Amino acid sequence: MFIAERLSVKIEYGKRPWQVTKHLFGFRNDIAHGKSQIIKLSKIVPHRSFSDIRLGEQVRTEWEKYCTKINAQKAREDVEAIIKELHKKEKFKPDYPFFTGIQSHSATYSNE
Repeated sequence: MFIAERLSVKIEYGKRPWQVTKHLFGFRNDIAHGKSQIIKLSKIVPHRSFSDIRLGEQVRTEWEKYCTKINAQKAREDVEAIIKELHKKEKFKPDYPFFTGIQSHSATYSNE
């Protein structure tokens, strides 16, 4: 993390929020540089729980397994925390890094 190093921010890749960077960059590389691969699943299933449904079980790649709502929520929280930490360290203006500007809205009601 070049920016963090330049701002002298201590990075602990083994803890949240920084540990997400390894997962996100790995995910990004898997998607951007996708390669064909053969994936297999082998497991022993007791005959009582065997069914045709199990035969149709989808085998997934590591990046497909990573695509969960929980992982997406954690990644967003962690990236937001990293951005806030970097923003606070440099004392940028405005004080909040996700400031989107000022908006104004109006409406007129007509009884026609």
